[in-house]
Amino acid sequence: MTRPMDKADFLFSLVLTAFGLGVLVESLRLPRLEEQNINPYTVPGLLPGILGVLMALCGIALLVRSALRGGWRLGAAPPPAEAPAEPPTVALDKDGDAQASEPDRGVLARLVVTVVLTAGYALGLFGHVPFGPATVAFVFLFTTATEWIELGRRPSLRAIASAAAIAVVVGFGVQILFEQVFYVRLPG
Repeated sequence: MTRPMDKADFLFSLVLTAFGLGVLVESLRLPRLEEQNINPYTVPGLLPGILGVLMALCGIALLVRSALRGGWRLGAAPPPAEAPAEPPTVALDKDGDAQASEPDRGVLARLVVTVVLTAGYALGLFGHVPFGPATVAFVFLFTTATEWIELGRRPSLRAIASAAAIAVVVGFGVQILFEQVFYVRLPG
């Protein structure tokens, strides 16, 4: 039987494959800078081309999997023949009464924190503060805030120190990687 997710996977696989191929084509159009005798492993289109190929391959793998499951049948699937009706599962409280399910507050809190911190990073820090310190601040705040939400209380000093160490390594590591290896000048 075709499930709705198989259809969604099939459609998304087409989009992902097309996008990956588009990235590959555009990366091949970037200048090679041969006249400057640069190392062929540092040409501007190399990394986007590799990522484009990987996206296209993932799209093709998803396409094959969803097609094998019948996702290519995009029309409405007929109801299954003689499927036994199962009662929905309901959580019961200690008295045996049905318990209303509430959305997970942690999921909503993480969503709000993610949106607020990402918007603050993109609009407030990025471009106004050097990339390394801005990214360190973002990673530290994001890690600490999501840990706080997960635990339901303030993280321990050890967790905060760990978040700070991760933030410094990620923030300055990404800056060094992009500026020294990929020769990409970062804002700030």
